[in-house]
Amino acid sequence: SPRETADALYTLGEDLELRGQLDEAERAFIEALTVYDKDPAALCEQSEVFGDLAFVTEQRGDVPASIPIYQRAYDGYAKCTGAGSRGALTEQEYLAGALMKLGRAKEALSMMETAIPTWRKMLGSSPDLAEPLFFLSKAYVETGHFQDGEKAAVELVAVQEGRVAPTDRRFGASHLLWARALAGQHRDREALPHAEIADKLLAIGAFSVGAKLMGAEAHQLLMDIHSRLHK
Repeated sequence: SPRETADALYTLGEDLELRGQLDEAERAFIEALTVYDKDPAALCEQSEVFGDLAFVTEQRGDVPASIPIYQRAYDGYAKCTGAGSRGALTEQEYLAGALMKLGRAKEALSMMETAIPTWRKMLGSSPDLAEPLFFLSKAYVETGHFQDGEKAAVELVAVQEGRVAPTDRRFGASHLLWARALAGQHRDREALPHAEIADKLLAIGAFSVGAKLMGAEAHQLLMDIHSRLHK
């Protein structure tokens, strides 16, 4: 059926996105949207596709253009499942991530501080809490609230330990934020082991544009810390 075809196209788009094949992913998402657009009952599915389309746009480097697409995804979820739903909050956190790239970290921090209590009620101590904690910690670091960023990063690692494979890239991203928070407090010796973990893990399986950029960020941070420690 057309709906099943759209679902398959969306799944294909996700796979292509993870492989860094952004043009092909975008085509699959747009084709899926042509089906979902004709079905009033597919608002949530449509919103999910818009979220991925925004992510592809962001990964291409056109962050300003991704903002209204993320907003459309959020608005759709807010309408079909509620503003406090997991879908809506997920789009909001990715919107916050895009805002940080545009130098609007204060707005992003406000979003995440408002959303995190709802996330906690929804997820408890589930490792899924790692994603909103990641954006919260990043917003703290980007706004210079390094102690708060460190606290969030410590929790970020804790909710994943024993539940996520120790070689998972998510640990790399978590330790990167922990290292940045410590380095921001001029605690380079404490930051070093976290930067080393981040550099090692984020070099594994870095296929997408975003993954490569994060890996480069981790490596540069490690080099900067080594440089300061050996002056």
